[in-house]
Amino acid sequence: VKDARLELRKSGDLVVAGIYSDPDLRRDQAKGVFFTTLDRGTLAWGPFKTHDLKMNMVGEKKELQVDISVQDMQVFSDGGVVLLADENALRTTQSKNFANQPITRESYVNRDLHMIRLDAQGEPIWYTLLDREMSLESPEGGRSKALVQADQLYVLLNDDLKNEERRKLGEAVPVMEGGGEAMILEFKPDGTTKSRQAYPDDYLVLRPGQQWRIAPNEIAFTGCLKLDGNSPTFPVSVQFEQEAKK
Repeated sequence: VKDARLELRKSGDLVVAGIYSDPDLRRDQAKGVFFTTLDRGTLAWGPFKTHDLKMNMVGEKKELQVDISVQDMQVFSDGGVVLLADENALRTTQSKNFANQPITRESYVNRDLHMIRLDAQGEPIWYTLLDREMSLESPEGGRSKALVQADQLYVLLNDDLKNEERRKLGEAVPVMEGGGEAMILEFKPDGTTKSRQAYPDDYLVLRPGQQWRIAPNEIAFTGCLKLDGNSPTFPVSVQFEQEAKK
């Protein structure tokens, strides 16, 4: 197991899911996602289910995912879960300036976002892959957050509204290095999405690393104006029309 999350289900047992690898793979490589449950009364584990991650395309070659970890996991009323995972790591690049002097740059990289919906038994319902490439001064801007409200799934992340059309046309998504805006992905039952700006009347980005539930239908995050790691932060709230299911 490389990374895991635990959440409590309405039935009282724990659901445990995350990223796993094989002993013969490199330490940075991942094989797939796993799912199991734990009965808190008997301490008995349920069946251990595994499913392969989609391969990473490097040119024409398929490779295993690397440096991938869980961004978030949320539970639905039926006991199933949605798992968000992506490649995220601190990378160092070397280049030279106009004076031919070496320059070292460190940046936080976030790549394709894997969004996987599993049922209560750990079987896949859908698997959606959002292609993206982010290279930022701060790790916060590349994070994503899943919200389940009345069994409706939303994902908050920072993106460019123009990228939605690029993805539909099969075009490459450019690297984001500080711009972008807060976006909401609204999911249909088959895993397809509809995206929109979270705050169409204001230009801001989210820092979804932390959240605060301040009401049954309202969640607060912190926001900023740029993803440069230096922009001042301020509180941002997300309100839903329906209250969460108990």
